[in-house]
Amino acid sequence: MYNPFKKKDISEYQNIPGNTRIRSADYQKYRTDEKLRKDSGFFEKMCFFCGKFVQLKFGKKMQANLERDIRIGRLSVKPEDVGALLLVSLGLMALILIPLSLFHYDGSMRFGIWVFPLAWSYYVLTYPSFRAQVIKIQASDESLKVVLYMAMYLELNPNLENAVRFAAEHIEGPLEQDLSKLLWDLEFGIYTDIHQALGRYMQLWLDWNVEFVKSLELLMDSLSRAGEDRIKLLEKALTYILDNSYANMREYSRALENPIKLIQAMGILLPLMGLIMLPMISIFLSGDSQVVDPMFIGIGYTVMLPMILFFLMRRILMRRPGAFAFPSLKNARNLPPDNVLPIKLGKKYIYLHLKITAVLVALIVMIPGLIQLYAYDQHVRYIDSICHGEKLCFDQRWKDFMNEQYDPKVVFNNMLQVMTIMWGAALGIIIFYYGRSAKKQKLRQEITEIERDLFIGLTELENSLSRGTPIERSVYHILGEYERMRMKESPLFHFFMDILNNMQKNGDTFPNAVFDKNHGSIIKYPSILLRNVMKMIVDAIPRGSEVITRNISIITRYIVNTRKVEELIKDLLEQVASTMKMQASFIAPLISAVCVAMAALIVQMLQRIAEKMEDIEDSIGSSSTGGGMSDALEMVNMRNVMPPTILLLIVGTYVIELVVLLSYFANGIEHGFDQINRDMLTAKSMIFGMTLFSGLVLVALGLFGPFIYGI
Repeated sequence: MYNPFKKKDISEYQNIPGNTRIRSADYQKYRTDEKLRKDSGFFEKMCFFCGKFVQLKFGKKMQANLERDIRIGRLSVKPEDVGALLLVSLGLMALILIPLSLFHYDGSMRFGIWVFPLAWSYYVLTYPSFRAQVIKIQASDESLKVVLYMAMYLELNPNLENAVRFAAEHIEGPLEQDLSKLLWDLEFGIYTDIHQALGRYMQLWLDWNVEFVKSLELLMDSLSRAGEDRIKLLEKALTYILDNSYANMREYSRALENPIKLIQAMGILLPLMGLIMLPMISIFLSGDSQVVDPMFIGIGYTVMLPMILFFLMRRILMRRPGAFAFPSLKNARNLPPDNVLPIKLGKKYIYLHLKITAVLVALIVMIPGLIQLYAYDQHVRYIDSICHGEKLCFDQRWKDFMNEQYDPKVVFNNMLQVMTIMWGAALGIIIFYYGRSAKKQKLRQEITEIERDLFIGLTELENSLSRGTPIERSVYHILGEYERMRMKESPLFHFFMDILNNMQKNGDTFPNAVFDKNHGSIIKYPSILLRNVMKMIVDAIPRGSEVITRNISIITRYIVNTRKVEELIKDLLEQVASTMKMQASFIAPLISAVCVAMAALIVQMLQRIAEKMEDIEDSIGSSSTGGGMSDALEMVNMRNVMPPTILLLIVGTYVIELVVLLSYFANGIEHGFDQINRDMLTAKSMIFGMTLFSGLVLVALGLFGPFIYGI
């Protein structure tokens, strides 16, 4: 695993005197897990490659900032490697882009060419900072649970090392990696005791969460107290981090109002409303060349604007304080790999490569739209070939072609075909995100339901034991309570029913009924909290029912107190997150569909008005009109209007990007950088949003287009 202070490998432990457990199965599993977690990403691989050829050192201040971000972000690179990547990549771009810009005189294209190196430079220089912020938020989310589980354990058993181990078992992410590394360093004698180890790591954690470090100090101080003083100090540690987390989140939620309005205006209302007016503006513009360049519009809407929105969203999310992390999936069985798509055929499963499957399905669905665009390109080339560069010929034929493109029957069929490109892209995104996280989301919902209903079972167990009922008999009372609460479908009801069946059918004691390696009821349930709570109860059985009751009371008190603050934090963010989800799945696709339909219908209406005016002029004679009507006809310039299929392609692509960005933003506000929730929210929003967008565009053109031409 990555060490935030210096890189170490297994060789550092081999010279430690008396080290006989260096090749234990637990340690080898730990090393394997950390190696899988620490596989170099795209950014690191590029830095390693470029760092072989050249090294670039930044100024002292920037060098220090990069070192800090790299350390916090768990990146295995040096600041000089980042400089090497920037220098080498910009040099290669210059070799390609300078000759390209010299031979291409289109101003919009030249602007697009030189924007890319600037965007790339920004990405390279800010990626370590972004990565560090992601780690900070993930670790901040985990820190609440670390303090919770450590305080809970220390109240039951005042052993700091075991409390750290207990907390590490309940989380996954940056803090879990740090705590696991800390424990193995302690095991192999890198640190003399747990206090020294925690003190060393607390220097790193101070960079992102002072409240967490302060709470850890209170937990450590509690070990020097006894009786009620120790319990009060433990409760103070938990209350301190909970209160500060709630206060920070309340301040953050208040500060979201103006940034969200800015994103709504810049990302949805103004850009899409501008596209409604674009065809009408271009149709009245005269000139020798096309005034509205589709390439420029396409780059602006599908590249530049999403980049600006992502930049704004990222800055807002980087200020998000820690909240609560989701339950860990470390105990889940049969968890599918990230890049595998299981498909059930009858009673068997076939396993497909997720990314390849998503791309292939997307390309297959896109075929009709790609054929349509190819035919469009070939027709443009045909006009150019038969006119041999004569401008009058090209303008007239292009005008006739645009008139044909906006015919109600033609525009509907063409848009239907081109729309398959958006459907293919959306379907590929849905398959990838849903396939990667659907199974994990289902397992996590099961764990969440288990931990939510655990309070009822523990409360009834505590009441039953306090009346002197043996723990084996108390299981009946727990099942009766779940039945009375009409919760027979709860996983906890089935869990205690499994315990009862094991005791009745197999003659097991309560501990064996829960933890037997072959048929213990805990095997079926992936909640780490449930496993550890039951372990605490089982360990307390030899000490009598009073000790069990006290342990259960402590556990339930901590769970209830933490849940109250968690619900308060969720309430703070619910309105903002719901607004952004509505934007992603409904408002943005709705406005975009209106934009495309209105743009096409406006052009059709102006085109029809021009035809009627021409008919009137022909019927009454041009001499009697005085040239006024002819001048009006010249204003309707079909040479400059954007083809409807190109407009649809630009807006549709932007809608897909907007759904992904808004889902990323809504999930980031509510859940931080949680991948599972982000994937599922994106997939669901994409399904609803693209269905609404496609349906509204096709219905509007199918209904109102023929009506306009029937006037």
